[in-house]
Amino acid sequence: MNQKMPAKEYRQKIEKVCNYVLHHPDSDLSLEALSEMVNYSPFHFQKIFKQVTGETPKQYVIKMRLETAAHYLIIHR
Repeated sequence: MNQKMPAKEYRQKIEKVCNYVLHHPDSDLSLEALSEMVNYSPFHFQKIFKQVTGETPKQYVIKMRLETAAHYLIIHR
């Protein structure tokens, strides 16, 4: 049997990862580490992540790290 996970569950798992990335920008955010958080293979995780967010996990991590750094520079001159 090949069951598809509902889109709602995919979004919930990806949101969990996105929240983690946002709150832990200096931790290990490798594809393997992030995919382990939601119990997906790295290949499957990357595919689902891109479908849900429109960008790859690496692009998202880089964007969040840059935004966090910019925010820090603005707030803590």
